[in-house]
Amino acid sequence: MDFFLLGLPRWEEHIRDLLNFFRLTIKRPSTPTERVLIAGSSGTGKTASAKVVGFSLEKAARRQGLNLVYAHVNCRTTTAKFGLVHSTIRQATPPLPLREYDKLNFCMLSGIT
Repeated sequence: MDFFLLGLPRWEEHIRDLLNFFRLTIKRPSTPTERVLIAGSSGTGKTASAKVVGFSLEKAARRQGLNLVYAHVNCRTTTAKFGLVHSTIRQATPPLPLREYDKLNFCMLSGIT
């Protein structure tokens, strides 16, 4: 992992707050997910914090037998709707080929009947 949070002000507190905020997602997976906007100046650890929280939640879910996948999408470099969906799917299911599918082919590949 490419995280470097040591030395950033109050990073442990922020990580703990975010993990507590998303705890319900792991306890009750059928509840609607929460959304968070992490804002701050450049270099304050926003991306690193999001990744630490995402991978920590993924690990906690796995311990409880849940298949939660953390997918990090940089909206500054991935702007079109297809690109956002594609990036998320690629992270959740790495072997998916890089091409567009019609509804029937996508359902067949996904195991949806």
